[in-house]
Amino acid sequence: MTEQAPAHLIRQLEDQTQRLIDCLGVAHRQLATSQASQALLEQQARALETQRYELQEACRRLSEQNDTLAQHNQRLQARLDDAGEQQSAACSDSALEPEPERKPVPELKSEPVPATPSPQALLKEWYQRYDKAFFKGHTQPLKVGIHEALAAAEPWPEKLVRRALACYVNLPRYLKAVRKDAQRIDLQGQPAGTVDQSAEAHAQGKLAHLQAARSGNQGSKEKIAGREATRRARARGEGVGQEKTGQAKTGQTKSGVGRHATKSNTPKERQAGTAVDSVSSQASVALNNLGQPNGASIGERLPKDPAKRMQLKLDALLARHGKP
Repeated sequence: MTEQAPAHLIRQLEDQTQRLIDCLGVAHRQLATSQASQALLEQQARALETQRYELQEACRRLSEQNDTLAQHNQRLQARLDDAGEQQSAACSDSALEPEPERKPVPELKSEPVPATPSPQALLKEWYQRYDKAFFKGHTQPLKVGIHEALAAAEPWPEKLVRRALACYVNLPRYLKAVRKDAQRIDLQGQPAGTVDQSAEAHAQGKLAHLQAARSGNQGSKEKIAGREATRRARARGEGVGQEKTGQAKTGQTKSGVGRHATKSNTPKERQAGTAVDSVSSQASVALNNLGQPNGASIGERLPKDPAKRMQLKLDALLARHGKP
């Protein structure tokens, strides 16, 4: 029993020793942690101290700048005061002196911008401005490249100058004047070369084209007048036929009161209706014969004046229908 007691005590002492060793290890670790925290805090303190020093330097520089600005402000205020005193003195002096008379400023009148003329209007101006080159009667050919001289002398665009010049050189009297070896002239009327054979051929071709176009227009006008006369004559013939048809129907209505119209036709009424139909057919045949070869005798006797031709055609149609 006595032997077991010391062993039990020894184990307790070992346990306590182990616990103390563990506590000592924990204390060592905590001490190391606290030492690291202290070093970190010391480092942060040194950084804060550096920042505090920098802030102090910045405050010092700002105070110096503030003092400089205050001095500058004072100098500006002094200048403003001096300027105000000088201005007030000048105002007082000017108030004592009489005001000089102000001369009226003349108004500047803006010149109107001329409107761009048409090619025909510009050509009319050239008849007066270049009377030795552009003629309304007897015409002389212009020199080759005269459009360049016109473009340099005129304030208008070159396109407008070319159009006005085309209006002049395409006139039939100008094209007739472009003959071989004819004298060309410039804007001042001075000789500037002669017309060669190619220029004459070109002018004659243009002239023939213009004459053909004019004759074609005249022929188309005559055709339109003839068609209009035929249409009016046909309308007049149809009106006569409709009038006779209406009279025949009126006779049928009066003679067949109380009966159906198709059953009350007498031989005379049927004959009248047949006559009306024959008159209408004759009118249409006569109108068609005006443009056919068998009606050439009428066409040959018609004059060239469209109005007289129309009147003669109408008279012929009325004669065929038995109208005076």
